[in-house]
Amino acid sequence: MKIITDLHVHSKYSRATARDLDLENLYEAAQIKGIQLVGTGDFSHPAWFAEIESKLDPAEPGLLRLKEDAAKALDARVSPACRGSVRFVLATEISNIYKKPVGLERITIWFLFRIWRQPGISIVGLKGSAISTPTAARS
Repeated sequence: MKIITDLHVHSKYSRATARDLDLENLYEAAQIKGIQLVGTGDFSHPAWFAEIESKLDPAEPGLLRLKEDAAKALDARVSPACRGSVRFVLATEISNIYKKPVGLERITIWFLFRIWRQPGISIVGLKGSAISTPTAARS
C-alpha cells in the first residue's frame, strides 16, 4: 500500500511561517497535492495543541481527521478530481543546536506520536546518534 505523506510540517506558531498555516489550510493543500497523511507539527505548543483538540477528531488508531462539518466546507472548494481522505498524526520536532570548536552542529529529530487512551508518559530511550546524522549548520 502506497501512502503519500508530509510529516515535516510547521504550524502558524512556528518561526518564519505563514499566519494562515492552520489545520484547514493544511487539509485543503493536502487534497490538492494528493497527500493522505500530514504531520501536525509543533503539537507541543499550547495554542496549537488547543486548535488540534478543537478541530480534529479521532480516526483510525493513532490518526486524526478534520471535523466533518469543516471538512465538507473545504471539500467544496477542492476539485472533485483532487478530493481524498486526509489524516493527521501528532508530530513535533526537536532541534538541538550547539557550538563546536569550529562552527555549529545541529541534530534535528522528528517525533510522531500515537494517541494513547491510557495515562502515562512516552519515553524514547535512544541516543541521538542512533536516530540522526548530524549536519553542519551555517553560522
